[in-house]
Amino acid sequence: MRNVLSSSSTVGLHSKSRFNQKVVMIKLRPAKPTNRNKRCKKPLLKNAKIASIDVCRCPTIKHLQAFNSRFRNVESSLRSTASIGACMSVVLLTPSHAQASQSINEVIITATRVAQKADSVLAQTVVISRDQITSAGSATLAEILQRYAGVEIRATGTAGQPSGIFIRGANTSHTLVLVDGVRVGSASTGTAALEHIALDLIERIEVVKGSFSGLYGSDAIGGVVQLFTRGQKTPRLNAELNISNKATNSFNGGFSTVEGTTYLAFNFGMQKANATSATNARAPSFIYNADKDAYSNTNVVIKAAHTLWQGETVAAQMWQSRGKAQFDAGQIAAENQQTLSGAQVESSNQIMPWWQSKLVLASTRDSINITSEYPSNFATKQNQLQWQNTLRTPVGTILLGAEQNRQSLTSSTSYDNSNRTVKSVFASISEQQDTQYLQANVRLDKFKHASGLDSKQTTGQFAYGVKIWPEELVYSSVAHGYKLPSFNDLYYPGFSNPALKPERNTNTEIGYKYERKGGLITDALTTSAALFDNKIEDLVSFNAATSKPENINRAHIRGLELAANGRWQGVDLRATITAQLPLDADTKLQLRGRAKVFGSAGIAKTVGKFSGGIDVVAVGKRYDSANEAPNTR
Repeated sequence: MRNVLSSSSTVGLHSKSRFNQKVVMIKLRPAKPTNRNKRCKKPLLKNAKIASIDVCRCPTIKHLQAFNSRFRNVESSLRSTASIGACMSVVLLTPSHAQASQSINEVIITATRVAQKADSVLAQTVVISRDQITSAGSATLAEILQRYAGVEIRATGTAGQPSGIFIRGANTSHTLVLVDGVRVGSASTGTAALEHIALDLIERIEVVKGSFSGLYGSDAIGGVVQLFTRGQKTPRLNAELNISNKATNSFNGGFSTVEGTTYLAFNFGMQKANATSATNARAPSFIYNADKDAYSNTNVVIKAAHTLWQGETVAAQMWQSRGKAQFDAGQIAAENQQTLSGAQVESSNQIMPWWQSKLVLASTRDSINITSEYPSNFATKQNQLQWQNTLRTPVGTILLGAEQNRQSLTSSTSYDNSNRTVKSVFASISEQQDTQYLQANVRLDKFKHASGLDSKQTTGQFAYGVKIWPEELVYSSVAHGYKLPSFNDLYYPGFSNPALKPERNTNTEIGYKYERKGGLITDALTTSAALFDNKIEDLVSFNAATSKPENINRAHIRGLELAANGRWQGVDLRATITAQLPLDADTKLQLRGRAKVFGSAGIAKTVGKFSGGIDVVAVGKRYDSANEAPNTR
């Protein structure tokens, strides 16, 4: 399949006042390249408080294999293409929405579970701000991660169709997804439904690359993505309306207020997308349907916190994102309705000047209802308890914690087992002595299945770094991680294997970070580089001979990733590129769905109240087969 080029452009006007903004935005996109292609007609624009008018729809260039199911991991259920995508946006914004270069002096929480400046983190990290999310237009969460975090994505079709990400070539199920520090995902598939997590919910995204099971346990083989929901602890009122004549219409609004030591925040959003067909004519006739497959989403987040007289802060929050996506199942109407939600209560207390304690009681839910010729439903509930203690000592910052996660699955399918409990203890130390840095983590997880099967897993990480100059950090690390098999692999009736072992990995890395805030050539410059080597064993794969999944595969992924962010003459520049060898360790063939080279670049300029920018994403050839079959490229 030949490479495909897609492009879009956006032009907008924004005017600024203290509390309100008047916005008129026009998004110009080429129509689908067919013989019936028509020129876009210029619309009549009317001022609105916050509005966006989309003139033309840019076709989604994705190809679906035969299945629209989340029964297996995303990488085994879709057809991919080698593609080069380009997105040009000329967006005139207020300065508050201008895209700034990322600094490694930003504070990172995910890498160590405590707040730490990025320039001292011994790992490759990416922070995506709310301003970057807003300036990205109607992009999805997966597309945001591809554009700014330097990861690969795969999606089975248009808006609301299953999508996943590959971090450094690891499987989509090897990325741990957290929402405000709490796990979210499906126990049946072993992945999180990124396609249904609305961007309206998100204030900030942190991405940490590498194996972090030593801090978080299962799933963190390739990396961790943490989403922080909206709700700033300052008085704020916000609203945004995007109107399109053919593509996506959306609205989100909310407020936050502070009264003394009490804080309250609320945000609500909704989206409707008149998407193209979820498949194309390449799909089998019993799947393909040329009709449009619409998508809608409603989402809400509510937060409250109060600081007691003795200094303890008690907080509570809930969030929900519900998506409805039509999909192709031949000539029969088919729809997925999937809801992701979470609620938590936490207490943070400064017990001593050097001892901070946090207790979290949380519950997340991932439920999907499939309406088609073969209707079904699946619902995962994770009840989680976390206790984390941060000790500031003369030898460094020590973290001690314990967790319990009870996973339960209810479904129209009678699984052989429907729940398991993971009990964990973990410890870490972060130390700095002059120009030297050290980070060490260790974690013990014990698993209790309802079937009576018990097991345990010990993981850890050790990293050491040196600042060779005040602006430059060099580090190396080694880590061991694992992933528990999904309930589909363990307990699906007739096609499962309860004797499966966890997938395990060993990741080694050498990294470099550099930041300069001023100079003769650039106003600011941040660069980073990392050499990584990830060996994954006991990969679960379906054995056609036994009709059961087995621990029969291995993978070896090596690569180099480079990233740079800078500002020159008031122009913001960024670029990231990854060159890797994602190989099956036995056959030496390229892993399904993963490219050897991919990257992205962006440029933005702000002049007074206005700014414009261009983003480009490029992906090399990849295959949707284990044997590199040319017809699956």
